[in-house]
Amino acid sequence: MILACKPIQIAVFASGRGTNALNLVEYAQRYPNKFNIQCLICDNPDAEVIEKIRRYDIITYCIPFPSSKKGSLIHRKHLHEREILKTLERGSTDWVCLAGYMRVLSPYFLQSFYDDKIKGYRALNIHPSLLPKFPGKNAYSQAFSSQSKESGITIHFVDEEVDSGQVFLQEKFPRFDKDSLEDFQDRGLKVEHQLYRKALDMIYEKKLPPIKERNIPYLSTKKTCFRIEIHSLEDSLEGKELLKIAKKEL
Repeated sequence: MILACKPIQIAVFASGRGTNALNLVEYAQRYPNKFNIQCLICDNPDAEVIEKIRRYDIITYCIPFPSSKKGSLIHRKHLHEREILKTLERGSTDWVCLAGYMRVLSPYFLQSFYDDKIKGYRALNIHPSLLPKFPGKNAYSQAFSSQSKESGITIHFVDEEVDSGQVFLQEKFPRFDKDSLEDFQDRGLKVEHQLYRKALDMIYEKKLPPIKERNIPYLSTKKTCFRIEIHSLEDSLEGKELLKIAKKEL
């Protein structure tokens, strides 16, 4: 077993109650020689997680999404992610862990965490279903309504789309006939917490599942180097605008 020689520096992103964010913080503080939660990034000034995390002495950056006065949705997304990247530059973030973060990260953001060794982005997300089943919002409700006898939790690598990244870990849990939706969610939440902690351990122990290599060409200059996913960026309207913005900044 090859272990990391220093604590892994983690930035946690959250938008709501923060149950998984707090779970990661508690686990990291239990093992400070392995993990350090550098900061919490939150896009929602009213999120409960901002108040809840105070007792853990974690630096919190609330970076709201720009208003419509700042231009098009795509341009505002770029401004928002640029501000987050500037904030993260204050430290040396190794991994990004999304924990109920309600925004899709663009290639512009993710390229900062591309790792040649793993052929993917050093970013994880947790989703309350057995992906590819029930991606997106309200996954617990969708899974519960399906009447399936089991559901599960997925930890996956983040990519440029919604809950489509390669699976890192999955674990099933049962749905009982007498379950209410609340019962079902509570059971799933316990699995979420256990599975995300297991994922952190795997990162520390460098036991990462192999990522299928993708066709990610380089666009580089003296100032920076960023990678563009051909099918999801250049071939889309959003991608063309993001690419145009990025080129202007080089």
